[in-house]
Amino acid sequence: MKYLLCTIFFFSLSSSIVFSQQKEREDFIAQGYRHYADKEYKLAIEKLNIAIDKDTLNYRPVHLRGLCKIQLDDLMGAKNDFDRSIYLRPKYDDSYFRRALIFSQLKEYTKAIKDYTSAINLNKEAHYYLYRALTYNYAGQPKKALMDCDTAARIKDNLELMYIVQGEAHSDLKDYDMAFEKFNKVLLNHPDHIDALRGRAMINYQLEKYNLSLIDINQLILKHPENPAGYFYRGLIYSKTNKEDKALEDYSTSLFYSPNSTSSYFNRAMIYSKKEKYKEALNDYNQLILLNPKNILAFYNRAIVHQKLKNIKLALKDVEKSIELYPDFVDAYKLRANLRIQIGDYKGAELDRQTASIINESKTNLTDSLKLVEEEFIAKVTSFSTGSINAI
Repeated sequence: MKYLLCTIFFFSLSSSIVFSQQKEREDFIAQGYRHYADKEYKLAIEKLNIAIDKDTLNYRPVHLRGLCKIQLDDLMGAKNDFDRSIYLRPKYDDSYFRRALIFSQLKEYTKAIKDYTSAINLNKEAHYYLYRALTYNYAGQPKKALMDCDTAARIKDNLELMYIVQGEAHSDLKDYDMAFEKFNKVLLNHPDHIDALRGRAMINYQLEKYNLSLIDINQLILKHPENPAGYFYRGLIYSKTNKEDKALEDYSTSLFYSPNSTSSYFNRAMIYSKKEKYKEALNDYNQLILLNPKNILAFYNRAIVHQKLKNIKLALKDVEKSIELYPDFVDAYKLRANLRIQIGDYKGAELDRQTASIINESKTNLTDSLKLVEEEFIAKVTSFSTGSINAI
């Protein structure tokens, strides 16, 4: 009897301790959720770290920590958390969805599409199809994007995002009438919709109807004066209509609201170079490379600026970096050949010219699948920042 009582007491005590520990873990997770809801992401991560340390097999705090890291622009940290969340619970669709958003932002479209597909296989949510469609657009596959939109429509009709994605897909297919129709559907109910105004403006931009394009962009800026995209796109229009001073002003305003916008740095640097303001251009390329140290266009263009400033050694260093990042970069070999001539290295220049010619010939024999792989790689090494990856 004494032994039995001791056993019961020990079991009761053990159960009480386990319950207490579980409650403590849940409290930290709950605190993490509250801080996340209040946009206190660093505080949320602190609480979630404790919860994770106390229970390494619980996917929930790991997934939530990934969401917090997205908000703090720690994309790789967030991806690692979603990797772990998926390992702990392979059938949780939202972790695949969030990781897909990150892959898409990183221009790794094949991986993004694979993750969206995994999420869809687990849960056929309309917005999973729509975000996969959006990625198909980014990957240059607008027909597949439209197919996903059709599926999403059958699940839940009249989705605003669906019309935006369809509009962009039709625009890529140069079916501009249908693209206008989709953007107009959104603007009918939401006349100040950023993506619809931008989409319609960009179609007119492609059609060289710059005045019509400007009307939509001006409306975007009027209704969303702190959104950097409006200034950036208006800068593009001004650049095309030979209003370069206004374009410079708009790119600078875009950078005021979005200091890490590599697109604005790149386009502003291009205008500075055209106006022979090479020092200003150099400053912008320096900042661009600081933000994106694997962008071949930044190194290639900075090499040209160094060449203009007679800094041939620095120009060679930059063009060699662009070749290192993308060994099939034909224009880089041609530029290096020109630079080598300037320093009297005629043998090296001839070798670069021959290499450029060989690469050009090899490109004609690529299969469609290899072309797609190369296009995806080029998209990554020439990409500029495009904004938030937050999802609906």
